[in-house]
Amino acid sequence: MINCQMLQVLDLGNNLIVDTYPEWLGVLPLLKVLVLKSNGFHGPIDYYGINKQTHPFYPKLQVLDLSSNSFNGSIPTRFLKQFKAMMVTSSGAPSMYIGTDLSSFPYKGYYGESVTVTLKGQETTVRILSVFMSLDLSNNNFEGIIPNEIGDLKSLKGLNLSRNSFTGEIPPRITNMLQLESLDLSYNQLSGEIPPAMAAMSFLEVLNLSYNHLSGMIPQSSQFSTFPNTSFLGNDRLCGKPLTRLCETNHAPSGAATPGSPKELNWEFLSVEVGVVSGLAIVAATMLLWGNGRSWVYWHVDKFWL
Repeated sequence: MINCQMLQVLDLGNNLIVDTYPEWLGVLPLLKVLVLKSNGFHGPIDYYGINKQTHPFYPKLQVLDLSSNSFNGSIPTRFLKQFKAMMVTSSGAPSMYIGTDLSSFPYKGYYGESVTVTLKGQETTVRILSVFMSLDLSNNNFEGIIPNEIGDLKSLKGLNLSRNSFTGEIPPRITNMLQLESLDLSYNQLSGEIPPAMAAMSFLEVLNLSYNHLSGMIPQSSQFSTFPNTSFLGNDRLCGKPLTRLCETNHAPSGAATPGSPKELNWEFLSVEVGVVSGLAIVAATMLLWGNGRSWVYWHVDKFWL
C-alpha cells in the first residue's frame, strides 16, 4: 500500500485487524483520511522506523480515527507536530458536507469522497471536499499527560480523547483551538481546574468533561451555560452552574462583612472619627458666630500665644 501514491481516503475500521500502529502510511503524500477504529491494533504510537528527514509524514491528513483499539503509552509531541494540515487555520467557510444522504452530490457511491466519523456523540457521514479536521483517539489505553502542543492543531473541528487514562491538567493551549466544535475528555484521570479561557471557544457546541478529577469553578459564560450538567458529572470537586453544587464563594454575598470581620471594625472606627470631627466643627462654628463666644475664644487664643 505504500505504493498507492494517489490514495486520499483509507478506511479499515470495524474489522479484526491485529497489528501495531502502521506509521509507515504517513509517507503517502495525498492521504487525507485514515480510519483504523474498532480493530485489534495495539502498542505505542511513538515508534518511528522510517527516517523522517527524508519523508514528511502525513502532510495532508485531515481525519485520524484510532478509536476503540488497544493502543497504549503516551502521546509524544512529535506525533502531533507531524499533522501540518491540522495546524493551518482556514480563512474561508468550511468546504464540507455533513449528513447521511449524499445523493445531492455527483459521483454518488464513490466512497473515496466520504467517510463516517463520530462527531458530537453521533456517527456522521462526512463528505470530504477540502476542509474538515478531526482527531479521535478515544477508547484506548493511552496514559500520561495530554501534550500542550495539541492546542497547535487549530483547524480541528472535533477532538475526542475520552475513555483513556490521561492524567494531569487540561492543557492550557487547548484554548487556541477556536474552531473546535466538539471536545470529549470524559472518563480519564484529569485533575486541576477548567481553563477559564475556554469560555472564549465560541464554536464549541458539544463538551464532555465528565468522570475525571477536576476541581474549582466551572467558567460562568454564555457559552458554558449551553452545556448540560452531564458534561461535568463525576468530578467531585467541581462546582458552579449547571451543577447543583455551589462554590464556597457563592455562599456569602460579595462585599458583605460578617460579624467581627476587619471590614466591619473599620467602619465602626471611621464612624467614631466622623462623629468627633463633626461635633468639634459644630462647636467651633457656634462660638465664632456668637458675639460673646467669639470674644471668649479670642481672649483664650491670645492668652495661649502669650
